[in-house]
Amino acid sequence: MTRIKVLITGISGFLGSQMAAKLEHADYEVYGLDMRPSPRPRFVCAPLSLESLSSFNQQFDYILHFAGGASVAQSFADEGLEWRNTVQATLSVSEFHQKHNPSAHLIYPSSAAVYGIHPGLIGEEAECSPLSPYGECKLEAERHLLDYHYTSGAPLNIIRFFSIYGEGLRKQLIFDTCCRLQNIGTAAELVCYGSGEEQRDFIHVDDAVELIFMLMQQKLKQLVVNGGNGKGITVKRIIELLAAEFAYQGKVHFSKKARIGDPVSLIADNGHIRALGYSPQVEIEEGIKRYVKWYKKEY
Repeated sequence: MTRIKVLITGISGFLGSQMAAKLEHADYEVYGLDMRPSPRPRFVCAPLSLESLSSFNQQFDYILHFAGGASVAQSFADEGLEWRNTVQATLSVSEFHQKHNPSAHLIYPSSAAVYGIHPGLIGEEAECSPLSPYGECKLEAERHLLDYHYTSGAPLNIIRFFSIYGEGLRKQLIFDTCCRLQNIGTAAELVCYGSGEEQRDFIHVDDAVELIFMLMQQKLKQLVVNGGNGKGITVKRIIELLAAEFAYQGKVHFSKKARIGDPVSLIADNGHIRALGYSPQVEIEEGIKRYVKWYKKEY
């Protein structure tokens, strides 16, 4: 029996590596491209381009395009690099698809950063008005892929993920707070950005991977969906959960200074994916415990 062939761009990243492990366990034949080295078989270490993609010389059943910018802050520091890493890379993927793999199913994990400021639950129909070059480039990549889908008929799914976290993530709020709690004195004050009342929708990487895998099975021709739990949690509550795991009893102070490009609230209306049969399994309290256990083992 012929194995299903999947190409993952950005396979060495947090989501890419977890997705690859899931697919390999399910006996898919996984190929990967990334600028960061990897011990994986069927791997090319190179910048993403038509040439590097073509070097596989394979007909893929799926192309999971995970490569791209991964930091709001870094996008402000170098907007040109953000555009190349996200938009130019996506142009290369669609060109490769058109020339060499026109029947492959495209799946693109985008970001809730495309939405900008929206109070309450955010549905897929909400106006997109990004606050950062990171979000702008994700939206431009989305629009290009949708245009390509409409002109070529290429099967395409776009998932606007909210805050993906989980064991192995070495950046962003949860990781940064763990680093600080590990090294702070038990009576020292922990000073954090913002007001603490900012709300985020955290989805565990296991649930994110399962959502992508489910869409792979359903093979819907065109779909843009939110990837989130559909529940908001304040930054203050996240820090309280982390502090409890580190037995931190000092004071937490919020500076009231917001990070540039960060909206006050980002919470998914995930009714669309639930209607497709998807239900997140990892509650944030369990996810935090698992994350801290991993962190303490690693650091």
